[in-house]
Amino acid sequence: MILEPGTAKILEFNDRACQQLGYSREEFALLRVPDIEVKETAKETNARIRKVVSQGCDDFKTLQRTKLGEIRVSLARMQVNPENERLDLLREAETASIRAQTLTKQLLTFAKGVIPVKETASIKDIIKECSL
Repeated sequence: MILEPGTAKILEFNDRACQQLGYSREEFALLRVPDIEVKETAKETNARIRKVVSQGCDDFKTLQRTKLGEIRVSLARMQVNPENERLDLLREAETASIRAQTLTKQLLTFAKGVIPVKETASIKDIIKECSL
């Protein structure tokens, strides 16, 4: 998608974006990012867009609301029937990719010489998560 930074209006998009969220092209053309973004408020979304414009990139996660109000987490999971046994495999793959992303960020932080932020964690939760 291509956005108008000042208003967060969606200027350019493909047919797949419309299909995934259940909008016609005409309906989608009237939307702004805050209309479909679930995870952030409109104010937070606009701040994020300004950051992308000023810095050239940003790292974030998004959840989107379909026209019918359903929340979308994963494009792959949208394609799989909820009763399908592959859904568990997709969840495991998503968890593994999130762990890999976190580890990569930690390694990059360390490589840059920045003092990492330390936080308290539950060993029980860590063991449980790793044993899945």
